Amino acid sequence: MLVRKSTLIGIIAAILGISSAAASSAATAENAPVISLDEIFKAPTYFGSQLSPSGKYIVSLRLHDSKTALSIIDNSSQSQEQKELALEANYVPNVFFFDPQKDDLFIFATDMNRRTPVLLKADLQRASAVLLEENLKPSYISVSWANQYRFPQIALIDSTDGKRYRVWDQENSIFVTVDAIDGIRPVAVLPHHMPGYIGQKMEEGQLAWFFVNQDKRQTRLATLTSSKSPEKCELISIYQGGDRKYKAAFLGGDSTDSLALFEVDLGSGDITILRSNRADIRDAMISPTTHVPDAVKTDFQSPEWISLTSGIAPFIDKLSELPGYLSAISRSKDDRIWLATFSNESNFKKYYLYDTNLNEIKPIQQLNEGNAQFSNPSSMRPFVYKTADNVEILSYLTFPSKTGCNSKHRCPLVVNLHGGPKARDSIGFQRENALLANKGYAVLNINYRGSRGFGKVFEHLSDGEWGGRMLDDVEDVTKHVLSSGNFDRQRVAVIGGSHGVYLTLMAATDVRQGFKCAVAYSATADLESFVRFNVANNKALAYDLYSQIGNPDSEDVRSRMAQRSPISRTKNLTAKLLLLHGAKDRSASIDDIKAFVNRATEEKMPISFLVFPEGSHFVSQGQAQRPFYLALEGFLDQCLEQNGKKPKPIYLPSEIVTIEKDENKSFTSKNKL
Repeated sequence: MLVRKSTLIGIIAAILGISSAAASSAATAENAPVISLDEIFKAPTYFGSQLSPSGKYIVSLRLHDSKTALSIIDNSSQSQEQKELALEANYVPNVFFFDPQKDDLFIFATDMNRRTPVLLKADLQRASAVLLEENLKPSYISVSWANQYRFPQIALIDSTDGKRYRVWDQENSIFVTVDAIDGIRPVAVLPHHMPGYIGQKMEEGQLAWFFVNQDKRQTRLATLTSSKSPEKCELISIYQGGDRKYKAAFLGGDSTDSLALFEVDLGSGDITILRSNRADIRDAMISPTTHVPDAVKTDFQSPEWISLTSGIAPFIDKLSELPGYLSAISRSKDDRIWLATFSNESNFKKYYLYDTNLNEIKPIQQLNEGNAQFSNPSSMRPFVYKTADNVEILSYLTFPSKTGCNSKHRCPLVVNLHGGPKARDSIGFQRENALLANKGYAVLNINYRGSRGFGKVFEHLSDGEWGGRMLDDVEDVTKHVLSSGNFDRQRVAVIGGSHGVYLTLMAATDVRQGFKCAVAYSATADLESFVRFNVANNKALAYDLYSQIGNPDSEDVRSRMAQRSPISRTKNLTAKLLLLHGAKDRSASIDDIKAFVNRATEEKMPISFLVFPEGSHFVSQGQAQRPFYLALEGFLDQCLEQNGKKPKPIYLPSEIVTIEKDENKSFTSKNKL
């Protein structure tokens, strides 16, 4: 049966002994939260904000009540008037980009009736849009979220044999037809004064980039990336250098351990490393006048923008005076007006307009008031832990907003593990951390080996170590933090999603870890099943999964997978466990987690299971977002006896669990914790 969102919230709130209206406000006066879930989710969230080339408009994606729209702010009006772009009801905007010379806005949206992409063009003054293309067949789309001068790469399949493409011509804002030469798939066409295209081709197991000129002559732009991680190379700009030769700038990383900024001569294919760092370079600012990269963003312990040209340094220094971490910059065509986006531990985003001529900065109230904010900021502190095998693990501790943690006031600790594993935690706003710190919890984020952002060597330390040294990193860093005496050893929980939930389940079934509670969402409980399920759905994942976990066609690998699978360790479950899963998850099979629930139920283990009927792999997003966080904080409050809660048997009623019943097994969740 399908459960309405409002019903789901009410059921969970009733189970936890609180009213749905005040679901997240129930607490003692001493630890009363600064902001409730109701307040957070009634506020819209803005992201991907860009400044139009004239500097007149700010366009943002606006997420509110699980609906995505486009917001337009007119900077030229006295009141900075805000409108919502009028779209057909069946169109959901995904990404957008500007013509770099004028305020023409193009939008990729999904036609929800046909489930196909469409391309729209917006009239910002009238806040309306017209349909340009429908029923698109994307081959490659790379559009910058917040930098309109990053070179957009859009290629559509235009023939049944896959040899003809329509590629976006940035100079003329139209699609042009391009034939693939010798299997080089077009990605971007160049300006008219240097006709040709840039494309990709798999060659000897590696993904290589080529420039193909109008005479079909090919110039290999070296191998900037490999088949192991093809997303590690990104074309960001094309420009004419000081030597009058045409260049392309890429973010890539085969010649260096971490992702670096490269410049490639389109005539010779020669590569120059413009900037590399200890941590990956994650973004670059592109000059609106020359299209040359003039600054890069790197992130080891915290984000940092590094100037590449002397002229831009004073502007970045001026912005660095503002509180928080500068995450993105969008600039007008004449480079006078900048839109700067900041993040910190307690605010999702803060937006400012910077007039570089007047050297004046002012906040954008319409955007800043929309994003959820915590008036009492929590603090997030980075630290590096060196393991017994000399691997440096960057981690972060977020402390409660009001009380802090010390030997006289020992906080409950929640270890929050990121997914991926090729992802990372960074300093700045994280919704789970802010909510938990707001309620008196300390939160620990661990960039265990295999996390992305610290170079290829660190990333590949996870190969063959799922459930091995990656799990040891979690145990070692947690013990190190607890040894400070500032945290309550009897009230420690672990939570995680995707790969983080695999580690969560492994930690919850490991007596060494000592976790009292665990919350696992979008769970993977059987490594063999996980690998086979994902390779069957997407064969391109085979190389990566076989490198990280192993090929289950090998008997020895299957044996190791079984030993390192949570489903084989249910008898060791010591932590009280709450499982949350989306019924439409296409990455972590729900059959996998149903089998885990079956076995744990048979062994009378402390487990409850909550399924969101419309939930995807990202179960904490969309319509399930608010009930997800309500279940998370309510479960932790009772399990860790926080905010005046006392432990009691918790039941998740069968009405919530909408999985079909197996002939032999009933998937109701009436199992006491």
